[in-house]
Amino acid sequence: MPLELVGILGSAFLVGLTGAVAPGPLLALDIRESVRLGVRAGVLVSTGHAVADLAMVMALAVGINRIVDTELALAVMGPVGGGFLLWMGWSMARNVPATAPWSDGHARLPARSIAYPLLGGALVSVANPFWLLWWLTVGSTFLVSASPQGTAGTYTFYVGHILADYVWYIAVAAALGSGRRFMSDGVYRLMMLISAVLLGLVGIAFVVKGIAAAIK
Repeated sequence: MPLELVGILGSAFLVGLTGAVAPGPLLALDIRESVRLGVRAGVLVSTGHAVADLAMVMALAVGINRIVDTELALAVMGPVGGGFLLWMGWSMARNVPATAPWSDGHARLPARSIAYPLLGGALVSVANPFWLLWWLTVGSTFLVSASPQGTAGTYTFYVGHILADYVWYIAVAAALGSGRRFMSDGVYRLMMLISAVLLGLVGIAFVVKGIAAAIK
């Protein structure tokens, strides 16, 4: 795999993981369903979310492919996406929860079809305004940056992004479904702080790339 694609894959995975670890409706769905389905909850929730992400990637990629001057697009989107990542990092560091999302415990859910977490993963994603905002800013910036690599760049970004979701949500579901504590509150808080720093660093990189594209 070319180094450019390795970079796209790695950065997409890291940014995707920082979003997955943060408390939110998708993580809450994964935690609740893991009591009933165990590791399958993580697979199903992640797959539903991945389908929604794929639809968004395809829609954005069609629009980006019609852009003649990708340098100009990067000059505009770089600061926008980077600024949003910086805000996300600052917000995450400022609002680190005192306890991990799974520390409060969750009552066993009534019996439902396994389609529930699958559809829930897609619907919870689409219904979240933050998801749309993320794709229109950060996701678009990633796709513009990956566009010189063609279709391979687009799908490498997508694979790295959803791989982070699968890794995190399956790990959480597997641990909680077996009755084990996933990680201590202190470790989770540290992970959130590290994620905030990573978001800030990627945000700065986006801003720098945008400025560099603008002055070419």
